[in-house]
Amino acid sequence: MEHSEENQPESKASQSVWLRVLMLAAAGLLLWQIAAHSGLAQEAALRSGVRLSGVHRTVLRVWDWWSPGTDERYATYFEALKREFEQLHPDVEVVFQYVPFPQYEQKMSTGL
Repeated sequence: MEHSEENQPESKASQSVWLRVLMLAAAGLLLWQIAAHSGLAQEAALRSGVRLSGVHRTVLRVWDWWSPGTDERYATYFEALKREFEQLHPDVEVVFQYVPFPQYEQKMSTGL
């Protein structure tokens, strides 16, 4: 009986360690999923000039003050335009970047 009582604190400590490891793994998986779905992985690949498929592509970044989220027709139109351009120019990756109108002039001045 004494033997099992001595093992209980060690068992609780072991469970605590495993619980922490499990929680860290779950948090890491959650962060990885968030990064994957938010486009961070694709953005990092684009910055390096490599598409996730491994093919080197030039990035054409298009700044616009209209948010695709404001109108579904706008988003559909520019997605079709992007697809068509990329089909004609397979070595180019088009990335539309929304810049709020009040910051657009500053963004253009800085970019030029």
